[in-house]
Order: sequence, then C-alpha cells, then structure tokens
Amino acid sequence: MAQEILIDAYGCDATVLDDAKKVQEVATQIVDKMESKVVEQRVHHFAPQGVTYVAILSTSHLAIHTWPESGYAAVDVFSCSRAYPPQIKESICCALGASRCCMRCIERDTGGSDEL
Repeated sequence: MAQEILIDAYGCDATVLDDAKKVQEVATQIVDKMESKVVEQRVHHFAPQGVTYVAILSTSHLAIHTWPESGYAAVDVFSCSRAYPPQIKESICCALGASRCCMRCIERDTGGSDEL
C-alpha cells in the first residue's frame, strides 16, 4: 500500500510562490521531514509568474505548482514508504505563508488486486 497526499494552500505569500529558489527550499524541507532523498529534480519559473517544482524521490515523487497571482499552491506527495509525519500539512502551509490549507490522503493499492 502506498499513500498520496494532496495539499491545497490558499492565501500564500506571493513572493515565496514566485521564487523558484524558495519553492525548492520548501520542497527540501518536505523531503527532509519525510526522511526521503531527492534522486532527480527540476524547477521552472514561468513568465510572467508561477513556479513548478518536480522531484523524483527515493520513495516516489513530489510536485509543487504555484499561482502567485491567486496566492495558491498545489502540493502532491506520493510515497511508498508511508512515512508522512503528522505535521506535514502544517509545515508546508507555514513555509508557504498560507492562511488556509486543505489536505486529502489517498491510499493507493499496489498489490495488484482485481478489485478497484
């Protein structure tokens, strides 16, 4: 069984959301808290604004997409280790300067079951 978490962060600090280096620092914090390792990563700053960060992790993947003009960030963390610390949502939202965050957890069946 693997787990995927989706975090929607609202009211974020636009200067953080539009800074590729800061978004990458947030990603590094997430990976450290998960006790995972980055295998490969890419970060792209869009014109006129917005950042996408994607990493292949030793435990799966992490993606962060930002919309500075809306103060919104979407974070997707997939892990086969199920090593999410309980405070991961709060850590992400604090790092992004969010005023409100919503988190959804999705259990992913990796066992090849015939039932969906």
